[in-house]
Parts: sequence; C-alpha cells; structure tokens
Amino acid sequence: SAHALDSRQIGRLQLDKPAFSPLYVICDPPRVGMDEKVIVELKRLKPEVILYVSCNPMQLGKDVLKFKEYELGRVGLFDMFSQTNHMEVVVELKRKRML
Repeated sequence: SAHALDSRQIGRLQLDKPAFSPLYVICDPPRVGMDEKVIVELKRLKPEVILYVSCNPMQLGKDVLKFKEYELGRVGLFDMFSQTNHMEVVVELKRKRML
C-alpha cells in the first residue's frame, strides 16, 4: 500500500499495523528542510528506509544529522537544471540494526 500526502498529515496515518511492515518513506521537503514535527513522527514510526530528496544539499546535511538511528546508504546527485547551480540530491537512510 502506498500513500502520498503532505507532511503535515503524517500523524493522521495509522501505520503501526503489521500490514505496513516494513515501512519505507520517501520525503521531498521544501528548500528550508524537514519540519521538526515530521522528524519526530518519522522517529516514532521507525521506517526501515527513508529516501530523502533535497534541492538544498546544505539543509539536507543538517537534517540527516537528526536521524542518529539511521546510517547513510547510497547517495545520488542529479543535475536536472544544467544551466543553473541547482542540484537534486537523493540520500538513502537505512535503519541501524541493534545488536
């Protein structure tokens, strides 16, 4: 099952059921970065993987540090606007395995 929604609605979803396990999240926040409430909710939901799409690599770097329960996976840099200095970055955050 897949859901597409504004991040302000993430708390309304009932994703704690086994039908949503494992949970994978793709997020594409605005240039200012991910809202703190969304970060808190993602930590509560504990998705296996978070794919973070960003048009602001500097803000992405700050937001990634807030996900200490995750390790950095693959990273992709995309020059979709070749005549500008803008880039899109996709980062895979994988939930750390606790021993």
